[in-house]
Amino acid sequence: MRAALECEPRYLELMRALCRNAGREFSHATGADPSHQHNGQRVLAWHFITDKGHHYMVEENGGAMMYHGATNKPVVEIEAL
Repeated sequence: MRAALECEPRYLELMRALCRNAGREFSHATGADPSHQHNGQRVLAWHFITDKGHHYMVEENGGAMMYHGATNKPVVEIEAL
């Protein structure tokens, strides 16, 4: 399992980090939306499931932000180097 985690894509690493910081349990990624509107811009949003339901992640200005999928309210933001 550890070897698989070390090789996983950046977006999954960020989703797991967001979940840890938000006190949620990551379940799985569901897909990407390349035309998501965020702050008036079209961006790539990664969707995923946690123990609290559907969420999505957007990267912007060196950070990754986690939003609740149903309400679009921010949950947590982390630095994304």
